[in-house]
Amino acid sequence: MSIQDGSTNDPTDLIRDLLGKMKIDLLADQVALTMLQQAKPSVQAKFPNLGDAQTSELLLAFEREFLLEKNGLLDEIITAYSKVFSEQTVVETLNFYNSEVGKAFQRGSERMERRFEEIIGKWSSTATSSALDRAYSGLNKL
Repeated sequence: MSIQDGSTNDPTDLIRDLLGKMKIDLLADQVALTMLQQAKPSVQAKFPNLGDAQTSELLLAFEREFLLEKNGLLDEIITAYSKVFSEQTVVETLNFYNSEVGKAFQRGSERMERRFEEIIGKWSSTATSSALDRAYSGLNKL
């Protein structure tokens, strides 16, 4: 068992470090922000009699409070990882990420993330256009 980069031996800290290396912490942040945006219309709907200024104030307060809950999501993910992966597995995975091969893999993964964005953008445009064309031509057959 060997850990580099100053990690502690606390299992929670080890998993938190691993999630950072795997960028799952960033994914959790993105999920929380998406959920926040999706929740805002429901918040507005619960208080339909508020004026515009009060609604804006409520939404800002809700956003602040919701973001305080964001760490709870990461804590739940850490708990889930601790139930699925042994400490030894986490340590060995961290050792990989801290090795030269692991660092090269991370650099390649960062380049692939940018490439995925390009691929997804192009695919989305093409898929949307193709699906709409087929759906529309199906209407003409009815």
